[in-house]
Amino acid sequence: MDSTPTEHETPNENDEEQEDQRSTHASRHPEKLVIPAQLNYQKTSRAERETAEVGRTLKRERKKAIQEEINRFFKMREEFTAELAKKFSLKDEKAHALVNAAVNVKRVRAPNLRNALVSRRAKELNEGRKKGDRYTMAEIQEIVQKEIENGEHKDIDDEELREELEDLRELRTKGSRSTNRAAAIDHKATLGHIEME
Repeated sequence: MDSTPTEHETPNENDEEQEDQRSTHASRHPEKLVIPAQLNYQKTSRAERETAEVGRTLKRERKKAIQEEINRFFKMREEFTAELAKKFSLKDEKAHALVNAAVNVKRVRAPNLRNALVSRRAKELNEGRKKGDRYTMAEIQEIVQKEIENGEHKDIDDEELREELEDLRELRTKGSRSTNRAAAIDHKATLGHIEME
């Protein structure tokens, strides 16, 4: 029997929609190569699955044991820091700085409002810019000076700005450095401080 519609029959629209839904990538794009499905022929045996489970369990236990040792070390370090502070009559912050190897670099200048403004504007202006496209410190200071002259910073909270700058400075005095350049600058500043003592 012929499946084509006769004069009295009209093709069913639902059949065409179903054909469109069943179409594959290969039928829609006959000019493109079809990559055959990758089949995993390596079936794992029950013994292999059990061995893998035992290995995962051992790995989890080892990880947990390492974390417990690290936590024990942190607790020991806290106790040692407290004993050191008590024994030598140190403030807790000083004892923590000595034990945690914070760099003993003292800034000569206290953070003032202008420095805090320059620091914040440098962050705002250079955010998202590429290395060669960033503003220099001289340009940023010139922008801040013009803004001060125009009275744009009258409603800014001075204390918040200073605290922000102090936090940034404190972060820069920590022991670990993210780049080699920062580590070299830190090393040079520390050696200079040692020589001055």
